[in-house]
Amino acid sequence: MKIIHVSTPLSWRGGEQQIAYLCLELRKVGIEQMVVCRQGSKMEDFCKRENLAFTGLKKRTSLDPGFARKLSRLVKDQKADIVHPHDSHAHTFCIVAARLFGMKTPIVLHRRVDYPVKNTRASYYKYNHPQIEKIICVSRKVKRILDQSLKDTTKSLVIYSGIDLEKFDRNSRILRQEYGIPPSKTIIGNVAAITQQKDYFTFVATAQKILEKNQEVHFFIVGDGDQRTEITRLVTQKGLDSYFTYTGFRSDIHRVLPSLDILLFPSEKEGLGTTILDAFAAGVPVVASNAGGIPELIKQAQNGFIAPVKNPDELARYCLLLLERPDLRQKISFEAFKTAQTFSKENMAQQVLKVYEKVLQGRL
Repeated sequence: MKIIHVSTPLSWRGGEQQIAYLCLELRKVGIEQMVVCRQGSKMEDFCKRENLAFTGLKKRTSLDPGFARKLSRLVKDQKADIVHPHDSHAHTFCIVAARLFGMKTPIVLHRRVDYPVKNTRASYYKYNHPQIEKIICVSRKVKRILDQSLKDTTKSLVIYSGIDLEKFDRNSRILRQEYGIPPSKTIIGNVAAITQQKDYFTFVATAQKILEKNQEVHFFIVGDGDQRTEITRLVTQKGLDSYFTYTGFRSDIHRVLPSLDILLFPSEKEGLGTTILDAFAAGVPVVASNAGGIPELIKQAQNGFIAPVKNPDELARYCLLLLERPDLRQKISFEAFKTAQTFSKENMAQQVLKVYEKVLQGRL
């Protein structure tokens, strides 16, 4: 079996981490793989570092026919058994490679976002192309949304994303040490790109409501993104600068995340929310919105708390409850840690491998 993974982002976010976990786990069981990614991408750096076979291609536009032509040639030259696109642009390139450049290889697609498919003829064709054998959805919510646009809903299935259960230093206090946060202050933070999807406007509004009741709190925004300037300006306008720290992108999340006391995760859209799973494994209690697949992870008041999307009042109420009840924080963290054990990267990779095997058996 030979798999070609296709990934087009330049950046490194949750989807890229899932590809990394998948590739490394499949390599352990002897699956031959190649990653097709963009030149100069973080994925290219990862493949070099981990000695994974890869090809970096230039991508000029989201419909660059040159990328699709080279992909098609590469798939044929490598005699790949399955092509696995991991994002929307990668999906598009695979369909163009099949439609215009004669790529006949079966496609297994990954769907990680909870957006509806665009109501256009091109999008309908793209998701119902006959070479797509299976579509892996990262949550039941993603599958329900996607199925509305599929002719054959038996092609879609759910495989939850996986995490590395062993990577977190649960005793880390790196944020307190680096930024001089005193023991009297509780650290509430989020680890996510500063984008519309992650809804840091609601994060700031929630912080303001928490501070009205409890000033012994410091807020961390761990990440970067296209809304960073807007968010920092909003914090300044509200007079909250002394309560906020922005770390930018961090590569040491295994130490950063456990040093939070509460993860506040108010996403507007979320396919699943692997940061929540990471927090579970790191022993950090979570207060989150009920966006996308998040309710499939959090059982209310058992292993975390969820509130409606864009509802800072409810998010603040749950954060304040955890601040007032250390015993509840401990109970929630314990139950969350147990939940995390069922979402291992090893289990995720084994399920994906079974999909590959089923596709190839069906082609015999």
